[in-house]
Amino acid sequence: SMISAAQMLITELVELDRAFFSIKAVTKATDREMRAITRSIREVALATNFSSREIANSAELLGQAGVKPEDMDRVMMATAQFASATNSSLEVAADLITTVKTVYKDLEKTPGVIGDQLTRAINISKLSAEDLKTILSLTSQTAESYNVSLEQLLGAVTTLRNAGIKPSTVATGLRQAMLEAFNPDGNTSKALAAR
Repeated sequence: SMISAAQMLITELVELDRAFFSIKAVTKATDREMRAITRSIREVALATNFSSREIANSAELLGQAGVKPEDMDRVMMATAQFASATNSSLEVAADLITTVKTVYKDLEKTPGVIGDQLTRAINISKLSAEDLKTILSLTSQTAESYNVSLEQLLGAVTTLRNAGIKPSTVATGLRQAMLEAFNPDGNTSKALAAR
């Protein structure tokens, strides 16, 4: 039992070291930036219900998604808090935070605000983080291109989901509705004029 505990500890340390090496390579972090990221990983792990290795793995995903070393601490904390508050995986949380961060440039420097808005949407609806990942991957670019804020998009998404509409139908239907409403073709214009 002591030997198996020691083996588990060694495995955990090797995995953590591999994650640190990967984070440094992916983010092109300097030694100084890497020390700050390592410190942030420990702090986030202490402040949340995730292990250092889990946080390091999410930091690796965040780096792959383009999060800069100097932003890593805030984005890691927002990701972990969102995952914890919504009982979702760090992988899905990292994907959602970075998707929104990439699409909504005005929110890029405020990952905590992004996490709070996503958490609120899940808590007031029948949405899961996985549902939101599906929906935002299909709708966020379109919404942002028509100046629909994240809060407005999430309001529409939660309303449709609470009406019992499946996540994939919400995604495709909402995207199509935005395209037709904000860029109407002849048929849409005639239908609206007839009302």
